[in-house]
Amino acid sequence: MDKVFRNLITRFGFSPVEVAIMTATNPAKSCHEDHVRGSLKVGFLADIAVVSPEFDVQETILEGNTIYAR
Repeated sequence: MDKVFRNLITRFGFSPVEVAIMTATNPAKSCHEDHVRGSLKVGFLADIAVVSPEFDVQETILEGNTIYAR
């Protein structure tokens, strides 16, 4: 997913916010999970990818637990 995120920004000119919506909010809606996933809100499951300015994944947090860290 990090490659998709990076390519949508660098090759196609989307903003990071637009890409976050495409890769998080929209999939959550498609899976009917947007009541608990897809946005950073109180009470939502914290599934987060922390990326560098070059969009390399630095940390992955799944349901509030770090599962990957560089």
